[in-house]
Amino acid sequence: MRILITGLKGGSGKSTIAYSIIKDFLKSGIVLDLDYTLTLTKLLKDENFKILSIGNSKIDKKYFEFIYTKSLRNEDNVIIDSSNPFNEIIPLENKVYSENKRESITYALFVTPPLFMEKTLDLAKTYDRFITSLSPTELRKILVINFVKDNEDISINEINYVKIPFLRHYMYKYYIPLGDLKWLNP
Repeated sequence: MRILITGLKGGSGKSTIAYSIIKDFLKSGIVLDLDYTLTLTKLLKDENFKILSIGNSKIDKKYFEFIYTKSLRNEDNVIIDSSNPFNEIIPLENKVYSENKRESITYALFVTPPLFMEKTLDLAKTYDRFITSLSPTELRKILVINFVKDNEDISINEINYVKIPFLRHYMYKYYIPLGDLKWLNP
């Protein structure tokens, strides 16, 4: 399974959702931490994951290609946490992944609070042009609307979406229960 978690707004829960997916559903894999805060790197330091921490740092592309190719040999799960949906590493990651894995489905989770939903939805609608221009991968897009209050009525027809309720007691804990993740199934 390969999951890209991204969005437009900082503090919207991208790393928290990535961490929750890792903790509840994956036993091992590769974590590509492209978030400038390197939150996943800090949270997963003692876990059974190969962590490639890049953040906003410049990295030699040949070195990244070598390390990532080597890492992919024994791992099937890849989680990419990116605060920038157009990070310059994503096209290279996509190329290396496509050359080394037969699986052709990528899940792209676009995380947003309700206030930024329209702009994030616009990003999600156009993002497949960015990814599919890089390699012949099938992109399954899901809008993850985080911090939804009980009385908020949200309905979207253009894209699959999931609402995560605002849970005050989980704030600043970097973990939220995500249920059975049936929304990730093909």
